[in-house]
Amino acid sequence: KVTGAGVVELKHLTALNSLDLSCCEKVTDAGVGELKHLTALTSLDLSCCRNVTDAGVVELKHLTALTSLNLSCCKKVTDAGVEELKHLTALTFLDLEGCKKVTGAGLGELKRRPGLRIFGP
Repeated sequence: KVTGAGVVELKHLTALNSLDLSCCEKVTDAGVGELKHLTALTSLDLSCCRNVTDAGVVELKHLTALTSLNLSCCKKVTDAGVEELKHLTALTFLDLEGCKKVTGAGLGELKRRPGLRIFGP
């Protein structure tokens, strides 16, 4: 199981383009913040990372190459966190299925972005 401390060790993999941390329940917002060095990432799966909150989602702003982001079943993510994804202009796929604290209202600007497919609320 990957932990927040384990995520720190990934920072040297700056050419990494895809990362699947799904169901890594020990990954926290601090761990997500450590991903900021992985600027070549185009795909990130954080589904079922139950300790990721809006604070962690805000940290994704550094990953401007992201085209695919899976936050499904991240139950602590709310509209406020999702609104911060507006900075990820390359995003074409966003999965928010099972994010019970995310509403259509929180998707505002993202829903109007051409070419972005959103699954979930």
